[in-house]
Amino acid sequence: MKKYVAFCYLLTMGLIVTSCVDSNKKAKDATNNQTAENGFKEVKVGNEYFLSLPDFMENARGLNNQASLQYQNTDKEIYTIVIGEPKARLEPLLKPTKGKHADKSLISMYTEIQMRLLSEAVDIKTKSTSVPLKIDGMEAEMVELTGAVPGIEEDIFYLLTLIEGKAKIYMVMSYTLSSEKENHVAAFKHIANSFKLVE
Repeated sequence: MKKYVAFCYLLTMGLIVTSCVDSNKKAKDATNNQTAENGFKEVKVGNEYFLSLPDFMENARGLNNQASLQYQNTDKEIYTIVIGEPKARLEPLLKPTKGKHADKSLISMYTEIQMRLLSEAVDIKTKSTSVPLKIDGMEAEMVELTGAVPGIEEDIFYLLTLIEGKAKIYMVMSYTLSSEKENHVAAFKHIANSFKLVE
């Protein structure tokens, strides 16, 4: 039995601040286009965004019911999901106008909240410092972490990238077994950095 079933269930419990996505809209078909980059295909999700994924990953269902994109390769034990949360709903909750967090960006606050939520479902053993970056001109933060999930013998490696779009904040999460980190971390970073909104 594949190991992803248990930790996918826990991801559903631990990663969503709010659930504002209409279930009918989540069933958007993703379209694939070959890109110039060897070994990757560009996937378009509705009229919302593009993401470049390894050719060997396939469209999936059941990884996370809030995700607008779900791709996997169960033989290689690698998974990628994308979740978008409306900024209009998040800003009043995450961006204080005064106090010690008033100078923090919305994306930094969102990253902190996601880390707290993830720690409720995963026993985090290692976590990198959050790295601020720009992805397609948008503010973003990237975090690497490894953690134990109940029911799975081996630790899981996650690459979380939070991106502040025009109308939504997106979380691009790729994950695999910790023993496979070095085989996939470069591809995971490529996936995250390829995110772009449909103009």
